[in-house]
Amino acid sequence: VDVGGEGNPWASILDIALAAILCWLAYRSVCLFIDRRMEEEGGVPEADEEVGGEGGGAGATRMATLLPILRYILIAVIFSIAGMVILSRLGVDIGPLFAGAGVVGIAVGFGAQTLVQDLITGLFIVVEDSMSVGDFVEINGFMGTVEGFNLRTVRLRDLEGVVHHITFSKISSIHNMSRQFGIALLKIRIPRELPIDDAILLMT
Repeated sequence: VDVGGEGNPWASILDIALAAILCWLAYRSVCLFIDRRMEEEGGVPEADEEVGGEGGGAGATRMATLLPILRYILIAVIFSIAGMVILSRLGVDIGPLFAGAGVVGIAVGFGAQTLVQDLITGLFIVVEDSMSVGDFVEINGFMGTVEGFNLRTVRLRDLEGVVHHITFSKISSIHNMSRQFGIALLKIRIPRELPIDDAILLMT
């Protein structure tokens, strides 16, 4: 049987199976690569890290912050290409799909302006390195540790362990307390009769 013959259904079946296998291999490769790079960059939290802790430690590098977003984009591209190949081998004319995608993109641009604003604002926040994963920040009155980003929101865990999902377009200000230096003001009560040297030793 000429498997590669024109019009042979087995050729289409083999092409679809090959596209599915290559898509799965590419997906696994991307996941393994991103996970390995995140471990190298220190973007993976420790297993014994306390949930809702005080935070304020050194944030992850910019690469560790960008890697999860890169994962979303690469996976979307991989599955889109595989879907187009499978549809073409099933006999579907994918040419009109590209033209329709352009029209849908214009409609989405007008109808989902908030979504577009989220994507653009998030892109500038990440590129400008205003905050990174692991930074202790205050956003719109919510204070906590940045746990992660996706394409349109930032995930923030406060000191009580509550997780806040804040869309990028709603962020009006970012107060990052993990950069360079910080000042802590403490009020310590000591007995009046305590010698000064003992008080300094107690506080240090």
